[in-house]
Amino acid sequence: MAFLEKQSPGRVLLDDTVALTALIEASQNLQSHTEYIIRVQRGVSTENSWQVIKRYSDFDMLNSSLLVSGVSLPLPPKKLLGNMDREFIAERQRGLQVYLDFITQHHILATCQLVKKFLDTNNYSANYTEIALQQVSMFFRSDPKWEVVEPLKDIGWRIRKKYFLIKNKEQPKERQVLSWVDLGPDKFLSDKDLQSTMKLLPSLTNPYICPVTFANTSELSALVIRMGNKTKKVKGTLRDLVCKVKGTLRDLVCQVKGTLRDLVCQVKGTLRDLVCQVKGTLRDLVCQVKGTLRDLVCQVKGTLRDLVCQVKGTLRDLVCQVKGTLRDLVCQVKGTLRDLVCKVKPKEAFMRKYCNPKKIQGLELQQIRTYGRQILEVLKFFHDKGFPYGHLHASNIVIEDNTCKVLDIENSLLGLPSYYRPYITQFRKINTTESIDVYSFGHLLYEMTYGRPPDAVPVDQYPAVPNTSVVSVLQSILSTDACKTGMPTVAQLLQTPLFSDVLLFHSEKLQFKIPTKLRDALKTAKECMEKRLQEEQKTNQQHRRLTRAQSHHDSEEEKRRRKILARKKSRQSAYENEEDLSVKYNNNSGSGASSPPTSPSSPTPPHTTGVAPPPPLPPPPPPPLPPSDNPGQSHAPPHPPLPGSDPPPANGVGRGALLTSITSFSIGKLKKTVSIDRSIRRSEVDRSSFSS
Repeated sequence: MAFLEKQSPGRVLLDDTVALTALIEASQNLQSHTEYIIRVQRGVSTENSWQVIKRYSDFDMLNSSLLVSGVSLPLPPKKLLGNMDREFIAERQRGLQVYLDFITQHHILATCQLVKKFLDTNNYSANYTEIALQQVSMFFRSDPKWEVVEPLKDIGWRIRKKYFLIKNKEQPKERQVLSWVDLGPDKFLSDKDLQSTMKLLPSLTNPYICPVTFANTSELSALVIRMGNKTKKVKGTLRDLVCKVKGTLRDLVCQVKGTLRDLVCQVKGTLRDLVCQVKGTLRDLVCQVKGTLRDLVCQVKGTLRDLVCQVKGTLRDLVCQVKGTLRDLVCQVKGTLRDLVCKVKPKEAFMRKYCNPKKIQGLELQQIRTYGRQILEVLKFFHDKGFPYGHLHASNIVIEDNTCKVLDIENSLLGLPSYYRPYITQFRKINTTESIDVYSFGHLLYEMTYGRPPDAVPVDQYPAVPNTSVVSVLQSILSTDACKTGMPTVAQLLQTPLFSDVLLFHSEKLQFKIPTKLRDALKTAKECMEKRLQEEQKTNQQHRRLTRAQSHHDSEEEKRRRKILARKKSRQSAYENEEDLSVKYNNNSGSGASSPPTSPSSPTPPHTTGVAPPPPLPPPPPPPLPPSDNPGQSHAPPHPPLPGSDPPPANGVGRGALLTSITSFSIGKLKKTVSIDRSIRRSEVDRSSFSS
């Protein structure tokens, strides 16, 4: 089928989960406004960076668009007067830097197209909704039985993935969801193998996997159709559970001639009489009300055994299936698992629903155990088949009839990066698709337990929960030790007390046959994905080490320590130099004093390093002249030779010894002498002669 052969304009093969960092380098005043020069960097490589110039009005427009998230954003306030002052501009620049740091570090905001386009206009300026509509319209031309009902705007977090609610003209009352997406950077299957594998997806049968109606790919993009979740059709009312029942909640209660009390007291007695009246069999109970209870059972697409045994088999459990009220039964199927936790409508935008949900509530322990066991069974199924998944999170799970169904099993085939990839790249032990699945399950279990995702990972402190077995499983996945040493396997998690005794009831046969050739291709593609992940983890670790070293080097404490160490080293070096010079002087002067000028001596060894010897030190000044008895007579000793003049040669050997002695001369090694001051005696004699 050639409906996807047209190339998408503006498509660039980028990993949208790689973080963008922004640093305001400078500001400049132009006429009546100020521009801020921002250095943007993708990932940890400084080579992959560029500059963008933004005004405050650009920041204000971005902030207005992000207000839909409900997050309190730290944008500096506006100022009409005095906004060109140098001090105000410096203060605003610091505030804008804080704003950029906040939105680039927020997991959901950092991946939205608004922020990406603000920092990287060249790569994120395309209108992907329009591109997707073009591709979908081409598909409808080749297969005209489909019709678009409405686009589902921004219900997902991926920038290059769009959703549409469609219907089959042959079955106009059924709604299905069409998703279109660009191929990602981890696409390592050949086009032929990818097409063959995608065609196998509709044949996959598993009670915990959302079935695929149609799947196809081209060289650049892919298209998948699934049955729509029932909640999208009935907008979260009781029809979420029983879509074929027309009416209100009261209609369900009064469906068998009156109130709920009438249902219990219908056969002249207690609830026990109702169950035991016709020899106690469930078949008799069904036949007793002439099809009414059977109608109720058949509306939720299951057998009576599935419905009654779902919560250990009593009729009261049937009514109070979730938390003892019918309201809990209504809330049992409400969009994805994250929609159920955050109490939001499925059709709302992703940022509006999950950035700052107003009402969050963790699930009951029985729900956590049941849903967790079902999800672990899906992961075990994938791992046994050698099928890479790696895209488990709360928005990829829908709840139907108290059963979890996993979505987007084709993402790994299409090369799309994982939702938790920014976390995974920080831990080198999470380097396989199996360990990624377990790590993602830890995030999911935390969200089911506490109603919100963890603020940061690793997590070593957990709020109190009714059952300690939940915390023990979380610690085995999200703790610091687990992230450093490695993840447990799915089989080990299934043996934990939290999930080991959970009973599952499903009648569907598990089926997913992968030909041997495709199995080998999937294995090779899986290894390539893991290799790219490991290389990115290695690069990030090297960057963290370098960053820590630079931060430590630039700290004030380290600067003081280096200054003190440099002073000590300078003193020690000067002392060692003095000792070396004194030793050389003593050796050379001792040999020169014992030998006559004509005796041969060892010449100075030539310098082999190519560095000229240091110049000779100047001779010390001559000692003061002794006083003479006759003031008019002067005793001038002969002047010593100048430092630059040559000493008298002694067969060429004495000259070298003399130069060596002068070079190694040290004032500190001179012996102390005692001088007699005769000027005192002379002054006394002069005074005595004067007095006489």
